[in-house]
Amino acid sequence: MESFNRYFRDKCLFRKKFLSLENAKDIYIEMMWDYNYLRPHNSLINLTPQHLLISIKIIQNPYLKL
Repeated sequence: MESFNRYFRDKCLFRKKFLSLENAKDIYIEMMWDYNYLRPHNSLINLTPQHLLISIKIIQNPYLKL
């Protein structure tokens, strides 16, 4: 959780100026997409959360079509 908080502060709060609440929501959604789908995590063996989830599903069911 501390890693996420640091990432959120560095990538979102300290670098962006929010023009409106809607703009802040858009920036937050973009940052969450980056964090969950593009950014590898050390604690997840340098995989993104999405890649880890896919890997687990394949291991559990090798015939699963993704």
